[in-house]
Amino acid sequence: MLSNDQIESLAPKMGVPLERCCYKSQLEDEPLEYNRAYIVNFDDEIDECGGLNQGSHWVCFQVNKHPNGKIEGIYFDPYGLAPPKAIMEYIGEKIPHTTKDVQGVLGNVCGYFCLAMLHWINAYHGRTKDLHTDVEHFLEFFLDINKKDDDSKQNEYILKQFFRTPTSKTPVEVDLGKGFTNG
Repeated sequence: MLSNDQIESLAPKMGVPLERCCYKSQLEDEPLEYNRAYIVNFDDEIDECGGLNQGSHWVCFQVNKHPNGKIEGIYFDPYGLAPPKAIMEYIGEKIPHTTKDVQGVLGNVCGYFCLAMLHWINAYHGRTKDLHTDVEHFLEFFLDINKKDDDSKQNEYILKQFFRTPTSKTPVEVDLGKGFTNG
């Protein structure tokens, strides 16, 4: 799984306007910034025993405010699950969430999925600039693992294409224990 430092390093290289990368319990420390991306670990910062959590799963969201005052947002969990109450309360708006499960339960690439989706909606040159349409286009690349017999390897192959350099001749390798490595 990517660390917060790795996510914070990759985001600007990918054109992701990352506002915060944090535990969900840390969200309330700062107000929501519109037109900015958030990558949030599903865990709280402190575990039940009072120790620091190691983190378990990355999800992301973005809430945009347009010049005409219209607010729209999206919440993305690579497992296709709805946002936890803490995140919805932080956002303060009811926003849609994706339901397509694109990451296998044994996969360790949730941070990569979040970065790729946020890149697609913010920096990809072929985007429509309609948030929900762009998210749907991004998800069309991937199979829904709930509807297909755990084809997470195909989804991971597609995902790693988002992390190739433009001049790369070889595909990027995925090591589920460590994340992506150069092939």
